[in-house]
Amino acid sequence: MSTTSPIGRSSSSERGTDGTSVSSRHPQVSVGFAVAVIVMVVATGYVTLFGGPSFGNLVATPSSPPGSGLTPASAIPPGCNPTQGVKFPTRTALLIPNYNPATNVTVGDHVDVTFEFNVSATTVLVAGLNVNTPTVFVTMPTVGGPSFPVTFNNHTFTMTGPRWTSLSYSKLVSSNFKFDPAKNATLSTQKVGTMADTPYGTLMLEWRWTWNVTSPNGSYVQGPWTVPTSTIKVNVWLPSVFKPAPYVALESESPAHDLIGSNYTMNLGGDVAGRSFYIELENASGAVKATEWVEDTSTTNATFEANITLLASLNYLYPGQYLVHIHDSCGAMLYSKRVTLAYPATAAIQIFTTPFTCGTITLNRTVYRDGQTATVVPSPNPYAFSFQACKGYVFSNYSREGAIHIPSKGLMVVSANGTFIANYRPN
Repeated sequence: MSTTSPIGRSSSSERGTDGTSVSSRHPQVSVGFAVAVIVMVVATGYVTLFGGPSFGNLVATPSSPPGSGLTPASAIPPGCNPTQGVKFPTRTALLIPNYNPATNVTVGDHVDVTFEFNVSATTVLVAGLNVNTPTVFVTMPTVGGPSFPVTFNNHTFTMTGPRWTSLSYSKLVSSNFKFDPAKNATLSTQKVGTMADTPYGTLMLEWRWTWNVTSPNGSYVQGPWTVPTSTIKVNVWLPSVFKPAPYVALESESPAHDLIGSNYTMNLGGDVAGRSFYIELENASGAVKATEWVEDTSTTNATFEANITLLASLNYLYPGQYLVHIHDSCGAMLYSKRVTLAYPATAAIQIFTTPFTCGTITLNRTVYRDGQTATVVPSPNPYAFSFQACKGYVFSNYSREGAIHIPSKGLMVVSANGTFIANYRPN
């Protein structure tokens, strides 16, 4: 039957119960040793002749950051056993190269892109199972100009069976150009993984994609289907045969604009009971500023509140744009949210001395005694501080909590509220 694609052109396909297209044109591909060998040969040709696509979207699997004092969750959920010599199983982001068209296109032509997934192994019933894909980016390089992009927004498929399940876009060409056959076309999903509403390790999916170019005069160029593989080749592809992460819903979150030093909260639903999650705060350049492992100790609840303090590991942070990532304990990134952080208008610094009879502390040219609170304006510029001599005691050290950073002796950077304690010992 004829259906209308999300970009507006009809495509011939069979529909599943949720309205997504299920390909009836292409036979199911069996993946085995011979296929794996073929994929290695083809992909090696990509590297030798054409070079590989960018691998910059990938990040290392979560582990204990140096000096953070954090440790990974002690109980690894079922399905997170070490595989192929790595601590965590392969993550579920996609990077699949394909041959780029070797053809000119003109205004009025259509470029059709289709991606499909198929169940290659399962221990659960497939019919009615939901598979949630992140946004899919297809990039097709052109000669002397920008690449031709086709984007599939994040989507939920309701499966009717284990056969190939498809989503196709047909994009109208609005200017004349030539595809560059010397470069790869690629399908990628950045870092965010695929999820399915089934527990760890119960479902194995394999992915492939293709393209075709059609003209109003009836000419037609069909690209090859990629061959799914469970292997990884750095700078060329990620596995396209893998187990998806169990579905975790992001039911609510902190606002996109928040204050430094506050908590960023994610309310999660779905398969969260008894699970552990790893949260990262990154700046715009990808540098990790803070990390946290959180664990839902309940084995029965259906929702879980996960938090990370919006501060760097050295207890300061500058205003700007950041990303909050949440991973499951298998390493799959479930969500990536953008947040713009600003300083609070003022910061309260509680001042204490031990013993309390000692003191005072001078901060920003103002003298404070034990138990008093200093109010300052958060800034990347440090404030000067000093300690008063105490009869019968000598200054020993200081301690701090909250959004206070000491970059050097006698200087304090304040990003939000905190506590500062001067410690004295008897002579």
